[in-house]
Amino acid sequence: MTLFNEMDAWKESETALIQRLFELPTNNLDDWDTLKITLTIEIDRLLSKHPEKLKHILYRIDINETNAAAAFLEPNPALKLAELIIQRQVEKVASRIKNKH
Repeated sequence: MTLFNEMDAWKESETALIQRLFELPTNNLDDWDTLKITLTIEIDRLLSKHPEKLKHILYRIDINETNAAAAFLEPNPALKLAELIIQRQVEKVASRIKNKH
């Protein structure tokens, strides 16, 4: 398996995790930009209706508490949280590949 194929496999795995945790549709989330838009909408919904569930998900994904707290102070906290989540998932993919080789 090439490094690029390995990266794609890990990306799919991490995207699937986000989809499960946020109960996102499984279609059309093939790239990070589409995922960010969809995730931002769902985070916005959770912020207004289920903030405790959102906090639990952020903890489960291992979002840094300081960064999460700062995101809540942003003009668009849902967008910033989506970016943090995707950034964290990318870090996990890179770490797994690095530690494997």
